Amino acid sequence: MKKLFIFCFMFLLLPPLCQARDFIVQFVEENYKETRSSFSYLPLIYHSIQVRSEAGPKLLVLKGDDYHYRKWLRQYIADDKAFIAKVPEDQADRFVSSNVFEIDVTNIHPFNLSLYRQGEEKSEKGMKPYEFKKNKEIQHTSRQEQDKKKAEKDRIEIEKKQQVKAQDKASQKKDQTKAAQKKQLEKEKLLKAQALQRSTEELKLKEELEKKKKEQDQLLSALAEQKAIEEQQRQEELEQRWLELKRRLLEDERIRALDQEARAQEIQRRWLELKQRFESE
Repeated sequence: MKKLFIFCFMFLLLPPLCQARDFIVQFVEENYKETRSSFSYLPLIYHSIQVRSEAGPKLLVLKGDDYHYRKWLRQYIADDKAFIAKVPEDQADRFVSSNVFEIDVTNIHPFNLSLYRQGEEKSEKGMKPYEFKKNKEIQHTSRQEQDKKKAEKDRIEIEKKQQVKAQDKASQKKDQTKAAQKKQLEKEKLLKAQALQRSTEELKLKEELEKKKKEQDQLLSALAEQKAIEEQQRQEELEQRWLELKRRLLEDERIRALDQEARAQEIQRRWLELKQRFESE
């Protein structure tokens, strides 16, 4: 009894764990790369196939270590272009909404799509009218819902892109404004520095000119004073020579023998000669 209870309990648990959804996909292109591990030399494989499905274009990344099944699957890809992908029920929504989906390689099952379509048409012909109509309505509704979801997703993505683009544009404009303001501030600083430098140079030049003028005035003043002193010394020396000459003339007996007028003329002549000789020296 206990074993029967356990068996029933396990039977109730197993179906939900084994539930999966089947998606028909059509092959577009294969991407395969195989290398060898450095130490164990086991194959390191990247294997993906691009497909078309009712949920839109997908990239199926094939995982798993079943090398023989993978090899057989690659051989089959060369002959036909359709597969059934078994997706766990809890991952079906992610499969529909994702562009890239990882799946075990053994969950990809090839089949003949044309024969499958013929069997589908036969099954539809064998249905009762209301059953066929109901099946078509279900398929149409499912496709409409998928189209709506896809359209809504595309609209959201477009809005996000537009928002990101607007934010990037605003950020770029803000950065340009900051750069322009920074450039203007740097230009103003440069102009102020140049004006200050010119003012400093002009002030320095003015001070140098004033200093040179002052030195020149001092030099001219010193030269004038020296010239005046030298002239005064020359005058004093001339007067001393004249006094000495006059004393000698007055002591000369020949001058004394002359009358007063002739004496005055001789003294005047001697004075002029002394003056000319002094100036020539």
